[in-house]
Amino acid sequence: MLKALQIVKKGMRILKQCKYSLTLTQLLVKKTDQLNQSVITEETILSGILIILNRYTGEEEIEVQVFGEEAYSLKITITQEMTCEQLWQALKHKQLQDEVVKPSYKITFMSLEEIVIETLIATPVLCKVEQLILILQQMIENPSIQIADLNLLTQADEMLILKEFNHNTYPSSKYEVVIPWFENVVSQYGEQLAAICNDETITYKFLNEKANQVGWLLRKRGIGPKDYVGVITGRGMDMLIGIMGVLKAGATYVPIDPQYPEERINYILTDCGAKCIVGNSYLDELQGNWEKVYLTDLKESTVNLENLNHPEDIAYVIYTSGTTGKPKGVMITHSNLCHIIEAYQKWYDVTYQDVILQFASMSFDQSVWDIFGTLLSGATSCLVTEHLLVHLEQLEEYIQSKGVTFVGLTPTVINELNPERLPQLRVLESGGEKAQLDVLKKVAEILPRL
Repeated sequence: MLKALQIVKKGMRILKQCKYSLTLTQLLVKKTDQLNQSVITEETILSGILIILNRYTGEEEIEVQVFGEEAYSLKITITQEMTCEQLWQALKHKQLQDEVVKPSYKITFMSLEEIVIETLIATPVLCKVEQLILILQQMIENPSIQIADLNLLTQADEMLILKEFNHNTYPSSKYEVVIPWFENVVSQYGEQLAAICNDETITYKFLNEKANQVGWLLRKRGIGPKDYVGVITGRGMDMLIGIMGVLKAGATYVPIDPQYPEERINYILTDCGAKCIVGNSYLDELQGNWEKVYLTDLKESTVNLENLNHPEDIAYVIYTSGTTGKPKGVMITHSNLCHIIEAYQKWYDVTYQDVILQFASMSFDQSVWDIFGTLLSGATSCLVTEHLLVHLEQLEEYIQSKGVTFVGLTPTVINELNPERLPQLRVLESGGEKAQLDVLKKVAEILPRL
């Protein structure tokens, strides 16, 4: 295809954090068959800039002030189904409004070769010259292309993502299966607290023994590798004992929140082909002909079981919410689980001295790091009960009183906490929702250890 536009980068000058200049040198401007007009106009370049802002912020509605041949305010909705020509024409015919309540950007055309972009919000988006050129080329060559189909990655970006980011300089993991790793931790930190929940505590030695009893009981019932076992316990020590017990047997654990509707619980158990369910009193409320293993009055041996797992065996299956259809089970192998925990340990420098908050439901993937990031590091898991989930002022007191050093919370919860009361925190992980950067910056200012 004949290249309709050739522009080369002359330079990009960052003026300050939220204001910068794009300098373009126009070598050749042609006309396209589809558009009987000069293709390089303010509207063309503005379209490219708006597309970049839309793609990187995720905001469909963008409000800007534009200063160029004329000054105007613009509030435009950009959808992924819209074509570049539709956006282009909307700007050309000034389908605009005179006033914008809260413009996020100010775009000034000093000329067609010099554009100054000023960000008026707390999270600036930098439009790279190379990206703008790439978008303009695609727009002019194919005006009917949908915005969703535009490629924003330059060759340099593709090399960075596909090659540099995927360049693994780390040696292979020491452990590829969970239980041998856990048992090694137990041998080192047997008397260390593995978990605390309100006033209840459990050591690594005792947790290992209880998990062994569950493992032996499951094996007596013919359960082992390739088998799936539901875990329904709620929050507390039984959750850890149940999960580790299933893994001791060599089976795959399937965490299920007891607050789920019974229909959803039965769907998950049926879909994964669960051989049985491990749990506590919550099992009494579950209808159906499921084989149930209670975590009370365990009388089996406390001796470690022989490991029967291989790295490619499935360690756990967590089901999606099912908001777009039926819930789907996501299977994670022992090898993958070990790799991600090892990476987290390196990133966050986790040690046996850490106290890590276990906040997320075990039916969400954040719980995987909360649980195994702790138990495979010799650290202490601080379990959060249902009561604290809805009484955040008490959660704050709980974190402080238990000496928690590492928390993974949603931005909504983080916003409710007073960081001045949590000086012992050294890691704050925000996830599960769109981050509130202004809140996180404020927390970082108050807690310089983070």
